[in-house]
Amino acid sequence: MNIKSLTPKQRKTLDGLAKLGRPAKRLEIAQSGGIDGTQAARALSRLEAYEFFENNDEYQWTITDTGKSILLSLEIEDREANKQDASNSDER
Repeated sequence: MNIKSLTPKQRKTLDGLAKLGRPAKRLEIAQSGGIDGTQAARALSRLEAYEFFENNDEYQWTITDTGKSILLSLEIEDREANKQDASNSDER
C-alpha cells in the first residue's frame, strides 16, 4: 500500500483526523475533513483494514504509527507539489 493508492476521500479522512489531533468520532472526522459521514465511514473502514486507523470500544478513531508515516508522506508530497507550482508560475 502506498500513498498513490489512497482515494481522495481516504486522504480527506486521514487529513481530517490529523487536523483534530486527538481521537475522534466518525462525524467529527468527516466535518474536519470536509466530507459527509457516509463517505467518512467507508474511508475509515478501508483505512482500518490498511492498519492506518484504529477504533476503540467508544467508537473513537486514532491514527496508528503506520497511518502517521503515510500522513507524513502526504505532507511531503504536497510540499513538493506546491514548490513545483511556484516554480512553474515563476517561469511565466
